[in-house]
Order: sequence, then structure tokens, then C-alpha cells
Amino acid sequence: MTENISMKLYYFATVRQNLEDKTNHFLKSTTELEKNKVVKDTRVLVLSEKAKRLLAELQVMDNNIKGVLKMPLSTQIVMDELLALRKVEVKYYTYCSEYNEILQSMLSHINTA
Repeated sequence: MTENISMKLYYFATVRQNLEDKTNHFLKSTTELEKNKVVKDTRVLVLSEKAKRLLAELQVMDNNIKGVLKMPLSTQIVMDELLALRKVEVKYYTYCSEYNEILQSMLSHINTA
């Protein structure tokens, strides 16, 4: 049983770190696009703010899992944390989708100009 919980915790930590890395990269991309003088799309600024909030959520999750580790663990507790992480991951992919739509819109404006 402990081995199963340990594997789930390892998986959680791996997915969480990967999501943080991807979100940092996403934030860097949106920030660079914001700095571009040609781009005047407020949606990019909004996505940057959403990415910052997502990073803050990940930090809260990290602090939460540290608290969880101080009490007796059960598979259900770890699965609840994984579910919460998946919800944050869905937000990330939604933001990526929005970002791709913005980029496609910009490209279509360039192609029609």
C-alpha cells in the first residue's frame, strides 16, 4: 500500500513540476509577445496574468501537498491532490488554446495585409 502511495506521490511531483516548467515557458512567450510593438492585443496581457495566477495556484498546491505529507497518507488523499492538479492542468491547456487562437488571428491579419 505504501509503495502505491509513493508511486502516486512521485507521479504528482513529476506532473506538477512539468506543468510549472510549461507554465513558466508559456508566461515567457506571452510576455515576449506583449513586448512586441506590433502586437496590440489585450488578450495577450490577460493570458500573461492568467499564467501568473496559474503559477501561484501551483505554489499553493505545493504547499498543500507538503501539509498532506505531515499526516497519515491514504490513496484517496493523494488521488484528491492529483485531481486538483489535473484541474490546473486543464486550465493550462485552455490558456494554450486561447494563445494559439490569438496567434492564428495575427497570422491571418498578416496574410490578408
